Amino acid sequence: MKTSIDGLDLVLGGGVRLLERVPGAGESAAILVRGAAGTGKTRLANHIAATLARQLVCDVVVACLELLPTELEAQLAGFEATRGLLPVRTGERVGGDAPRVFARIVEPDLRPEREDDPIGDELLRLLELVERSGGAPRVLVVDSLSDGYGLGGKVKRVAADALVRFAAARGLCLVLIEEVSSSARRPGASWWTR
Repeated sequence: MKTSIDGLDLVLGGGVRLLERVPGAGESAAILVRGAAGTGKTRLANHIAATLARQLVCDVVVACLELLPTELEAQLAGFEATRGLLPVRTGERVGGDAPRVFARIVEPDLRPEREDDPIGDELLRLLELVERSGGAPRVLVVDSLSDGYGLGGKVKRVAADALVRFAAARGLCLVLIEEVSSSARRPGASWWTR
C-alpha cells in the first residue's frame, strides 16, 4: 500500500506490504519509525497510519505512552495528510464512517514478572474498548517506545516479539515509534530493529 510519500514508498519497495502472517487473522504489517526527540517521528507515523486507514477503510488506535491525546489532536489538525482525522474520546459511542482516530493514554506494566510483555494487556483492553465504542481498528500506533517507559532499546527481545505477534494475530498494521538517544542511534542498538 502506497504511503503517498514517494521517497518512502521507494525505500519500502513500493509501499507498506501487508502479509497474512497468522492464518485466518488477516493481513498485517509492522513498521518502526525511529529517531531522536523532535525529529518528526510522530508526524511521519501518523501520516502512514492515516494513509493505511483510508486505504483499508478502518480506524486508527493510538496507544499514547508519551504524547497526550490532546497533543495528538493538535498535531493531526496541523498536518495536511491527517487534517480532518480528529481523535474520538475512547469509550464514547461513535457513528460516522472510518477512518477515525481513537487515542488513549496507556500504562505499561513495568513489574519484573511482566518483562516478557509489559504492554500487551493494555493494548488488548484499548482495542476492545474501541470496538465496544463502535470503532473498527486495523491500524495501531504505539507512541512512544522509550527507555523511560521500559519499552525502548533496552526492552527484552521476548517483549518486542510479543508485540509484533500480538498485531499479527489480530490482523493489525502496527506502527511503532521509538525514541532513541544519540548514544543509541547505531544500527542494532535496539531489539525493535532486529
